[in-house]
Amino acid sequence: MENNFDIRIEEIFIPAKNDHDSYLCEDFIFYPEGKEKHGGYLMGLIEIRATNKEESQKITRLIINTLKENYYNQINASPDSQKLNLETVFEYALQKTNSSLLEMIQIGQINLTLENLNYLVAVAKPNQSTKNIEFFFAQQGLISVYLLHKTKQNNYKVINIVDNTPATKEEKLAKNLKIFSSTLTGQIFHHDILYFCSEIFANYLPASKINKILTTNKFQTSIDYLKTLINNDKNNSYLTNCAIFIKMEEEKQPLVEQISHQSIDKLINTTENTEKYLTSSLSLNIREKIRNFSSIFKKMKKQSGQLKGLIANRNHNGLVKKIIKLPILLLRYIFQLFTGKRKINWQKPKTFLKNFFSKIKTNKRFSQKVIIGFTLTIVFFIGTILWTNHHKKTLAFESTYREQIQQIKDLINRAQVSLITRNENDSLKFIGEADLLIAKLPIKTDSQQANQSELQKQKQTLLDKLQKIEKVIPELIAEIQKDQNKIILQKIGLNNNLLIVSDEQNIFLANPQTKKINDQTIFSESKIQNIIFDDKNLIFETENKKLVKLDNGLLKELKIDWQGITPLTINVYNGNIYAADDSSLYKYSGIDGNSFGSKTKWLKDLGSANLNANNSMTFDGNLFISANNGQIFKFFTGKNQNFNASQSLPKEIKKIQTIGDVDYLYILPQNSQKIVILTKLGELVSQYDFASLNAPIIDFCVDKDNLYLISENKIYKSKN
Repeated sequence: MENNFDIRIEEIFIPAKNDHDSYLCEDFIFYPEGKEKHGGYLMGLIEIRATNKEESQKITRLIINTLKENYYNQINASPDSQKLNLETVFEYALQKTNSSLLEMIQIGQINLTLENLNYLVAVAKPNQSTKNIEFFFAQQGLISVYLLHKTKQNNYKVINIVDNTPATKEEKLAKNLKIFSSTLTGQIFHHDILYFCSEIFANYLPASKINKILTTNKFQTSIDYLKTLINNDKNNSYLTNCAIFIKMEEEKQPLVEQISHQSIDKLINTTENTEKYLTSSLSLNIREKIRNFSSIFKKMKKQSGQLKGLIANRNHNGLVKKIIKLPILLLRYIFQLFTGKRKINWQKPKTFLKNFFSKIKTNKRFSQKVIIGFTLTIVFFIGTILWTNHHKKTLAFESTYREQIQQIKDLINRAQVSLITRNENDSLKFIGEADLLIAKLPIKTDSQQANQSELQKQKQTLLDKLQKIEKVIPELIAEIQKDQNKIILQKIGLNNNLLIVSDEQNIFLANPQTKKINDQTIFSESKIQNIIFDDKNLIFETENKKLVKLDNGLLKELKIDWQGITPLTINVYNGNIYAADDSSLYKYSGIDGNSFGSKTKWLKDLGSANLNANNSMTFDGNLFISANNGQIFKFFTGKNQNFNASQSLPKEIKKIQTIGDVDYLYILPQNSQKIVILTKLGELVSQYDFASLNAPIIDFCVDKDNLYLISENKIYKSKN
């Protein structure tokens, strides 16, 4: 299997948790298809400061759309796009973008101070013969560009490209007149890695550290680790961590390459060749069969001597006369061969056929060669008919398949454009349509499976961006075992220490700083169903709805009368117990810390909320309650509040949690390795994907700085 060389591009984009009205950072990558592939990959990073965000979005969209249109239009318009000077094409596109942007500024439709614009826009084109990447870029401001170059000593040297390329006097003067003033050109060699990044990324992760991480680990592992480092950072800056990494990668070429490279286009372009080869093969087969039949016929003629005599005794004048008489002679010969008669006695068809086959059985001159030849002729003509029908069906299938592939590619491209222009609803709609079509693609051959896999991968990459999925690798705090056997964990809660309950009703105390596990406490009551707590109390809810308090290492049952309700969800807040059944929510006021008074109905306005099958409750002054069907309701002072949950909310919720010290609502889906994070208004902030875990997350809890998880017999921590 031949090796293929193409560009590998990885993106890190982690917005700051503290939003700012006068700051915007965007990156973009275009994966070309068809003829546009001769122009390579167009990409960039744009950061605008001290400018109204709406104004910044207009500027960013104008730059991206104008640059893309003017760059790839030149590629498409060229009669021989493979011979274009891409640096000249790129510079022309920059000039057009520069003119459009300056025109908008001059007529007052955009307000921009040039010093507030930081950008890097670039083109990367793979060279299959040299295995290098041709790279052209324009840069201004605080965007850094680093090259990790592999030396002859087999180590890597960090080169700051911008600092090592001094601007000429003309370029310095031009920067006062133009936005996109000049370009730099170079090559990224086969074993090198180039990346460009925002200022905060370069400050937090210096190039020397990036060099060490990337050159000692697999590429994808390094990218995931860098994301984890940034997510664990406590920096409260409003700046966005953004970086794009580029390298030439060698990989085994599958039967069908990636959609963004050559496979599907090659499939589409082979229609005429396929048809030509099939038609040619059919013609050759027919010609070959005729020759074989002719050869058999000649042998029959020599053996019998009859046809030779018949032809010799007749006068054939002219080629036309011979051609006309040949079928007649052939029929006469076949008749004589099978019947032994000189003249044809035309009888009724039924009688003729009966006598014909009777003669075949008794005729001594009917040789085995004639039978074989006759059988092969029949098989050939039947096979020809079947093959013709199969050929038509194959061409029809290929045509339909190409149309399906092109339709999916168009939907993915439209989703990419909608995502860039912040039209998330349209992007989600196009991705959904593409997903339905991908599921209907045939996958009988390796080629079809490779096509579907690549389309699925591209769709999922876009969906991950749209749904703000972040790959997070949590820190292992402890692994709990007993006699070298795993202890499966069930619940986790947090007071001063982490409290973990196992499936055998053992309670473990874990210190998240020292990572030490204290001696276990055996819980003799009925099975623990939940751990509920506030600043003063740590209470266990048992399977039979009893409440047991852990006080100085001792378990003490609390006195409470549910007064006729069967609680589905129980929680404690400010020393009071709140319990919800399938129709309402009740409050039980604390008396002395060990007992609770009679119930009072806390809900004053249920609104459109449906508490049926509610399963989790959390407080921060507001009360949030979830149902296992994916619904979340918000109440304040007993009244239903407007909570427009994101479309990315899981369909089945296992647990929700928040506290007063954090700005977000954390959601654990059923049987999942993700934690979904929303604002307390319901907007999606992020989805932490803990795909490195070996099993789903069983339970979690949060404090101001950290997120704690349990999975199997392990306890993990991740930065909040």
